[in-house]
Amino acid sequence: MSVRTCMSAEIALPCDGFQYSENNIFQNADIQMLAVNSIALETLFRVLVSILTLIVPLQVAASASDAEYGEYLAAECVTCHQLSGAEDGIPPIIGWDEASFVAVLKSYKQKERENPAMQLVTSNLGEAEMTALAAYFAKLGSGTK
Repeated sequence: MSVRTCMSAEIALPCDGFQYSENNIFQNADIQMLAVNSIALETLFRVLVSILTLIVPLQVAASASDAEYGEYLAAECVTCHQLSGAEDGIPPIIGWDEASFVAVLKSYKQKERENPAMQLVTSNLGEAEMTALAAYFAKLGSGTK
């Protein structure tokens, strides 16, 4: 089955009895573009929802077990800072309140405090890791800052 075409304003249009005009053609193109954009937005929305569905439970699980995660991360810390709270030239970090602990780690990371070893150690820590370490060391007991 072949479709006859009629020439109108340099555009080949089907001759099906419908009166085509440039406005009709552009309106149809606009509608098709809206449909494509709508599908793209819906797909993007579904992808974002899928990603959030994966991330949110992980964050909730991390906050529920910050101290356990902190204990896992603390291996590097306790090579210098003693778990007993003894000073021996390196300040104890057990028993600090969590907000102060995180603030001090951030100040080393931002190089506001001078200590090349601590600046190096904190350079790779994110907010979640700092919070987890703070929860772990706060749980260990009282210490001095």
